[in-house]
Amino acid sequence: MSEYDIVNLEHETLVLVVTSTAGNGDPPENGEPVQNFQVSLLVLIFARSRLNSRSLVRFASFTGTSEETLNENESVISKDSMGPLSNVRFAVFALGSSSYPNFASFGAYVDNLLGELGGERILPLAYGDEMCGQELSFTAWAPNVFQVSCETFCLEGDAVAKGIQASISRKAQKVRLELREKNGDLWKCLTVSSGGRKVFPCQLLSRENLLPTNEQETMLLRLDTGGREELRRYSPGDHLGIFPVNEGALVTKIISRLKGLPPPNTSIRLQRLVEKFSLNGLSNVWEDVENIPTGSMEELLSRFLDIHTPPSPALLQFLSSSASHPQERQRLLHLATDADEYEEWRHENYPNLWEVLEEFESVSPEAGRLLMELPRLKPRFYSISSSPLMHPNEIHITVALVNYVTKGGNGKLHRGVCSGYLSDSSSATPIACFVRKYKTWELYHFETREMHAAGVLKAVHVAVSREPGLPKTYVQDLLKGNSKELYADLVDRQGHMYVCGDCTMAEDVYRTVRDIIQTQADLPLSEADAFLSSLREDSRYHEDIFGITLRTDMVHGRATTIQERSRLAIEKARRSDK
Repeated sequence: MSEYDIVNLEHETLVLVVTSTAGNGDPPENGEPVQNFQVSLLVLIFARSRLNSRSLVRFASFTGTSEETLNENESVISKDSMGPLSNVRFAVFALGSSSYPNFASFGAYVDNLLGELGGERILPLAYGDEMCGQELSFTAWAPNVFQVSCETFCLEGDAVAKGIQASISRKAQKVRLELREKNGDLWKCLTVSSGGRKVFPCQLLSRENLLPTNEQETMLLRLDTGGREELRRYSPGDHLGIFPVNEGALVTKIISRLKGLPPPNTSIRLQRLVEKFSLNGLSNVWEDVENIPTGSMEELLSRFLDIHTPPSPALLQFLSSSASHPQERQRLLHLATDADEYEEWRHENYPNLWEVLEEFESVSPEAGRLLMELPRLKPRFYSISSSPLMHPNEIHITVALVNYVTKGGNGKLHRGVCSGYLSDSSSATPIACFVRKYKTWELYHFETREMHAAGVLKAVHVAVSREPGLPKTYVQDLLKGNSKELYADLVDRQGHMYVCGDCTMAEDVYRTVRDIIQTQADLPLSEADAFLSSLREDSRYHEDIFGITLRTDMVHGRATTIQERSRLAIEKARRSDK
């Protein structure tokens, strides 16, 4: 998106958009040009009040995440309307996570925007939910949108259809493992994996359990930055990325099931066979796979590839090709192609790669192909809970150790990849997001009391909702009880607001603050919303929030409904075109 001049959009004839939503409704980093284009274009042409806000997070009522708008999008596939994009045909696939209240709202925002500017929708807005069958949803959408596009521009015909189908079908690539003299530089390789952000080693100075009397272990980690200037330029609340290391025992077990292995601890480079045109015509050439560095099989599976996330349908399909037992092969293929069955299996077992290999004993994949198929191990991001003014050569992070048992408490014990690594590690890199709870969960009560006593903090209010023997009090209750003071701080004193924690809590806090602004200023609800939007745009309303990591039944139900609605809408559109 950053490489495309958005001004050229009105000169396009077909626009297919696949976009994610960051967090609880924000655009991805490279989605900002769409937002800026919308503002400038509407100011010049429409100046419609419902589209002239640059704040995207609260677009839920307009973007299509509500029941009414979802139904509306299904019925409005293409309507004639004049506008700057009246010559454009478009379709949007919105990616997101239903663990957030504003699910996939940026994609829905783009879909509505293109329609409002006169574009003709050739397929209804489709959704891909990270929590439920995202890959299968896209696999269903992709051939349909290409087929409808061909029909829209009169490119119908068996040859065209077959060509399109071939271009988007999944092909097994030829790969090989080439021996190299030595491994690549670890920190340079991780820098590439981080998208170019320079990665440094940090020594773990100390690890303290902040909740020694609680079953939930929450750690304060102090990391030595080694005086590196790049790591000293941060502000409290900034995020620090940590690359976890997969468990050695798990890596060893997986390697024991692979075929075509190089000698142990040998440096290898994964290569794939690609077709290239030259003066001599078409030829096949072996090329290094760019996003997998040179290293031993052990190092690649430990540091660069994700072996903990439940295998995707595509990965299960690959594993089925190496199953020698017909029933296991058929079962894997069924899981790879049946969205409901896959989600139930994934939700019940939440298996890592080794547990899948345990379940399907006849599977023995080729080492090179497996490296190609596995997703990349991503860094985990945590808020920094220290200040460089107080600790110039240190970074502090707060990490909750994640432990959970699959199969409703009757299955295997799993640990969080990064939190487990940090819990066992003697040296690592940063993290932190914490929820304050009274006594056993008030993580920094000593620091906050000292700051309160010194006058740095004017007041400290602690909400308790799970403390035995005490009435339930939520953050929203405290905000309502201090509504006049909150209004004065935000409006009269032009203060800042910082919300950290679970996304559902953050959404409730937002609504509570909006209601307080509405009541105290005697404003319509829309104007109170607009005021909070302006706080976001002025960087005075800050959120550091996260969704759930394991699917709940409520999320599953909602995700399945959205997925089914997208599928039915696509089928309806296809039938109407015939």
